[in-house]
Amino acid sequence: MSDRILTSNIQRFSLHDGPGIRTTVFLKGCSIRCPWCSNPECIDPSSEDAAEYTAGELINVCLKDRIFYSSSADNEPGGVTFSGGECLLQTGAIQPVMQGLRKKGIHIAVETSLYVPQDSLKKIMNLIDLFYVDVKILDPEKCRSVQHADVTVFLDNLEYLFKESTSEIIIRIPVIGSYTDTPENMEAVRDLIAKYKDKIAGVELLKEHNLAASKYERLNLPFEYHGTDEKTLEKYRSVLAPLGLPVKICRVQ
Repeated sequence: MSDRILTSNIQRFSLHDGPGIRTTVFLKGCSIRCPWCSNPECIDPSSEDAAEYTAGELINVCLKDRIFYSSSADNEPGGVTFSGGECLLQTGAIQPVMQGLRKKGIHIAVETSLYVPQDSLKKIMNLIDLFYVDVKILDPEKCRSVQHADVTVFLDNLEYLFKESTSEIIIRIPVIGSYTDTPENMEAVRDLIAKYKDKIAGVELLKEHNLAASKYERLNLPFEYHGTDEKTLEKYRSVLAPLGLPVKICRVQ
């Protein structure tokens, strides 16, 4: 695997991708195709429109922000979050980055759909302090037709993660009209979370937004927006409430 790390963006002073103030590294390449994707520029794994780094270069870029990681108002330590796309598709390249950051005492988080080879997950699982795991469409046929993905890959990796990892795990659910907000999907997600609830730190419901519309226009891609309403978000929260886990509704303004 190439030792060049392909990124679409490095976002500094990020407040929504983990505790404290963070540097979020958006990696190129994704294994699924979600019509509501907020970062369509990350889907293509090629080097087009990408910035390339060696592990050492990316470590140095992240460490420039180290002074901010301990300066959040709520005193939560910040750190580095790897996102995408699907960041775990570049496991071989980012493994030494994570190792280097850990040696400096930097908190590491990832945002992942878990649609990756399990060997990739195994390779860096113990280097990660916090997993944000997306739970989207659980019906096998709908997952295949909408996301072009095999949901068993996700389910097998989720089972492995909860069995073997000691990391903090937060479940994130994008609430997307006609895709993830159906009663059947809500109930399936609830039942899945119930299976692992003792190992889950919390759940976040992500409200659909249209902030990526200009990206789709630039990339000449079709853009879908269904405008998930507050009533649906509250209904989803009420479906999950019996699990006894903290459920946070996240709205991008």
